[in-house]
Amino acid sequence: GVALDEKFLRKVALNYGGDDSVVGAATLLINKTDLVTLGDVRGSDKKAVYEITPDASNPNTGVIKDGGLAVPYCINSNLASGTTAYGQAKNFELALFSNYEIKVSEDFAFNKGMLAIGGDVELGGDVVVKGGFVVATVA
Repeated sequence: GVALDEKFLRKVALNYGGDDSVVGAATLLINKTDLVTLGDVRGSDKKAVYEITPDASNPNTGVIKDGGLAVPYCINSNLASGTTAYGQAKNFELALFSNYEIKVSEDFAFNKGMLAIGGDVELGGDVVVKGGFVVATVA
């Protein structure tokens, strides 16, 4: 396990990939509670160790900086507190198991000029590259 401390980001990001490389274009999937915990980490000078900058257009994503190391993050409530995943999104494949259906109805709120849109699909996904994601649990 790892600790949500001043070394967390470097341990996760710089250990991703093989011994001869640091793999880029990876994202940290993290529970909101753990993101808050990282924001509370202070150095010996009492200053925040991590600079967390939410994306203005989608605050569920953003960048965590530790000095020159900048790692994109995405809040994922499906991860239990104390569990993070780090990897490249292209290593996850989404597969359709059925045709998709989309229906539009003008009947739902006709007097308000609103449309109701419904969809139906069977799908699933999985990591398709060995080591494509690293799961870190907090010790």
